[in-house]
Amino acid sequence: MMRTLLETTILPSIDYARPPKNKVCMTDSPDSTSLTLLEKVRHQEPQAWGRFTSIYRPLIFYWCVHCSKLSAEDAEDVTQDVFMSVSKAIGDFRRDREGDSLRGWLRVITTNQIRNHLSRKVDKIQASGGTSAQILLRQVSDLELPADDATESGILIRRAVEVLKTHFSESTFQAFWMLVIEGKPTDSIAKELELTPQAIRQACYRVRRKLRQDLGELLETDTPPN
Repeated sequence: MMRTLLETTILPSIDYARPPKNKVCMTDSPDSTSLTLLEKVRHQEPQAWGRFTSIYRPLIFYWCVHCSKLSAEDAEDVTQDVFMSVSKAIGDFRRDREGDSLRGWLRVITTNQIRNHLSRKVDKIQASGGTSAQILLRQVSDLELPADDATESGILIRRAVEVLKTHFSESTFQAFWMLVIEGKPTDSIAKELELTPQAIRQACYRVRRKLRQDLGELLETDTPPN
């Protein structure tokens, strides 16, 4: 379910518009009009891959910088490594067990890539006779990306709505953004946009429906519903 949260900020974004190169055997219908974005990525559709990386890049960058304290430069490198791994393994992603989620799967991949990145830095430092290797080794051993469903959902929803912005009129997009993302009261929005409360509710419904149709499980949460 989508969460109405959000005090998070979208980080700078770069398109990694390279589709997975491995061939994936699918059991889903090949009718692209009925497929979610994730399914289109599995079908190796380049445009879908570009949208997928555009949506998830801010979250991966957040994990690298805010959770793992990497520099922006190192975070860029790790983010590229993560998408490279995803492109090779997306066909193997499954949700066979309770609690499995795409976000959780990406968190594992990101954790492994951060560890790999830090380990390579340790090797370079040791080879050059540096003294900071032990600090990095402790950082590798202590590395953990804790799940923060509210913040992570907020990052994804904000970015997903921005990616789909061109599908809506300016007033529809503004009504949804002000109500769901900024949390403004309906009366205030109605006055500012010169819309009726019913028109605002309809606008939000249209955007939510598009998010569900196009993105589906990409916006899932790691926390199961109560």
